[in-house]
This record gives sequence, C-alpha cells and structure tokens, in this order.
Amino acid sequence: MHELSLAESLLLQVEKILRREKAKRVLSVTVQLGPLAGVEQEPFEFAFNALCEDSLAKGASLTIEKMPVKIFCSACQKESGAKLPLINCGHCGGSEVKIVGGKEFLFKSMEIE
Repeated sequence: MHELSLAESLLLQVEKILRREKAKRVLSVTVQLGPLAGVEQEPFEFAFNALCEDSLAKGASLTIEKMPVKIFCSACQKESGAKLPLINCGHCGGSEVKIVGGKEFLFKSMEIE
C-alpha cells in the first residue's frame, strides 16, 4: 500500500510549511490526482486522515482534485483530452499519441491559521 507512504510524504511537507509559516494549525490540504498516477483515492484519504490524528494537521480536511488524461497527437500536432481505456486523438482520431497529462499527484495548496 504505497498510498500510506505518499500520505506520509505529503504530511511531512504540510508540517514543514506549517512550522516555516509559524502557523497554529492546518485547516485544509488540496492535492491534484490524475487517473494514471497509480494512486487509489480511498486508501490515500484513509491513510492521510489516520496520520493527521497524531500530527499538527489534526482535523485538516483533504480535497482531491481529479485531473483529466491529456494527450498530444503527433499526426495533427494538437493536444486533447482522452477517455480510458482507449486513447485516440480527440481532433483527428489518430492513435499516434503521447500522454502529457493525467499522471499527476501534486500538492496544490493548503489553508493554515
């Protein structure tokens, strides 16, 4: 379950910022998650919330923004969205595409007090 190690890493970053800013507590944390990131949302949320209980982020809410899969087509030189499991260009229907978005797991923001 690598979601636990991801939650631990996120929490370390949150606590580092909290101390740097001399804030009292964390109100919320927002991450961006793409469908190709290899992260299961529910286990990640569970791990984050469990780890927060014994940290400076106790009671913080977690918001997960789902990011779309994006592809770049080498045939028409355009970027478009894609729906899994088939990934074809949304403009010309070509299959010579490169995935350029949807693998994200990013710490976007946090609200502190």
